[in-house]
Amino acid sequence: MNVLLATDASLERGGITLFMLQWIKGIKEIYKYSNIHAYFRDRVEDSFLEKEFKELGVRIHTGNISRSINFKNIRARKKVIDDISDIINKNSIDVIHIHSGVFGYNLDLLRVAKRLGIHIRISHSHGAYPERLRDKVIHRFMIMWIKKYATTFAGCSVKAGNYLFGEKGVSSDKWIFVPNTIQSDRFLFNYHKRIEGRNDLRINDTELLLGAVGHLNSGKNHLFLLEVLSLLLQNNRNSAKLVIFGKGNMKNKLIKKMIELHLEDKVILYGTTDDVPKWLSAMDVFLMPSESEGLGISAVEAQASGLPCILSDRFPKEVIINNNVWCLPIDKGPDEWVEVIEKIDFQLCGVRENGVKMVKQAGFDKTNTKNYVKALYEQKQRSKKTR
Repeated sequence: MNVLLATDASLERGGITLFMLQWIKGIKEIYKYSNIHAYFRDRVEDSFLEKEFKELGVRIHTGNISRSINFKNIRARKKVIDDISDIINKNSIDVIHIHSGVFGYNLDLLRVAKRLGIHIRISHSHGAYPERLRDKVIHRFMIMWIKKYATTFAGCSVKAGNYLFGEKGVSSDKWIFVPNTIQSDRFLFNYHKRIEGRNDLRINDTELLLGAVGHLNSGKNHLFLLEVLSLLLQNNRNSAKLVIFGKGNMKNKLIKKMIELHLEDKVILYGTTDDVPKWLSAMDVFLMPSESEGLGISAVEAQASGLPCILSDRFPKEVIINNNVWCLPIDKGPDEWVEVIEKIDFQLCGVRENGVKMVKQAGFDKTNTKNYVKALYEQKQRSKKTR
């Protein structure tokens, strides 16, 4: 089997790229001698991750089109279409699996794949993004044509599916729910890693450590976390700190607000890391105040580590795996978030080692990936039911 995975993203440690890596492992488990191509419309930003792809025998292609250039740019669209056409023509592709939003190259790639005779054309939704009012008409138009050219609709949640295919698309027999799976055993709570991580951050075991993992962009809403921490400290919680992992264009704004709120010695902007499990073990509470999420795989990883999680109410219900998750509004200020943090009884949150077991029971473990690969690529009759 010859498979082409295509995405608008760069080859970096982001949600879609990591999903693709796990997915490719699932493909290799079933179709040992498959030929896999991965197209990134931007460039390689993580050489270590690139090496992992290559060790799986993946042929990597990059468009070198900056993420600042949107799909309306005619030259960029032509470049992507030409790149994908070239890969298909030279490699007898059987399946094209597209990981792109409405305002990306989804429709272009589906259309060219159909023209070149690819019978299995999968459109995979990973998010549900806020949009401007003027884009809603374009959104409806794109959905209509994406549904026409895709043979299969996939998504990490019903919410993500509704965003890219509409409610009728999700209720059709073309739809299949595909949760983002993780290697959950990696995230098993480890007390020694907890102590090591907190020592690295110079945080003693009596201090409350709030944590967040994700790109530093406006949609992840990290500025809100600074308001939460500020109010928590005003309520005489002097031994609380916040650590944020990730990089992005909001870093300078975060630093500016840290200074305004006098939080310079209470917030750690760590940057990127290749050892998320260690840092989750070090945390006491995991926070994600995102403005919108298709699923939020970081929240699944946090639950695998047994962490209490406070998320925005913009998350889909599929992400809630246990009863240590609170979904709270972000448009009413930080008060309710602080109230929940102050009420959490960390002695009664359950044994953190149970997190992995619950993630596996919910179907988010990597061992389930091969089943989802079969469901998508073998095009068998599927149930209309979703989680």
